[in-house]
Amino acid sequence: MTTESGTSVHYYDHLVVCPGIQLDWAAVPGMAESLDTAAVSSNYRYDLAPKTWQLIKQMRSGTAVFTMPSGPIKCGGAPQKIAYLAADYWRRQGVLTAIRVVLVLPTPGMFGVKVFADELERVVARYGIEVRKNSEVTSVDPDGRSVTITDNAHQTTEELAYDLLHVVPRQSAPDWIKASPISDPDNPGGYVQIDKTPCGTPVSAISSPSEMPGRHRTPKPAPPSASKHP
Repeated sequence: MTTESGTSVHYYDHLVVCPGIQLDWAAVPGMAESLDTAAVSSNYRYDLAPKTWQLIKQMRSGTAVFTMPSGPIKCGGAPQKIAYLAADYWRRQGVLTAIRVVLVLPTPGMFGVKVFADELERVVARYGIEVRKNSEVTSVDPDGRSVTITDNAHQTTEELAYDLLHVVPRQSAPDWIKASPISDPDNPGGYVQIDKTPCGTPVSAISSPSEMPGRHRTPKPAPPSASKHP
């Protein structure tokens, strides 16, 4: 093992990795560039959180789009939460009826647990939020202020103009994890390969960089036979 400073550890008894996951802004064409424009923000960059709030406060009519990517992400509920916070603010300001709110979700339901999914269905109905399920934003045109929404269930696309856009990037294991021997070669996100047997291997991964199901997965859970735990 070699550290960033160049220090090498030639032998270890047990290695625990917890590097978090990286934000792949360039994975969706136009997304990275859109963050520099006036109508786009993301709470997945802490420096842009104040911009998100300003855009919400300034909006009085038009179309607001909130996105969520496919695959594991940090804080899987955050892409939905900002949509609900914005909608409630607009409701309290008396302008919600003049704003079209669109929430793009990669999953077939609002949430993986039915009791929560049922409540969230009531929430989006109460706010009048349009939900695009089984879908994700696959390109952003910051100059034309539009996004391409791909419906993965029906293999169709939709071009949607926006006045406010809150984006969440696709995410994956850090590049140095992907390039290392501990990365699972069969995992498209490059996550650490782990064993379901406690202490079954000399390498353990905590939370985000591992391929554990349930911690930050946005698609529906894998069947029990595919489950892995550290």
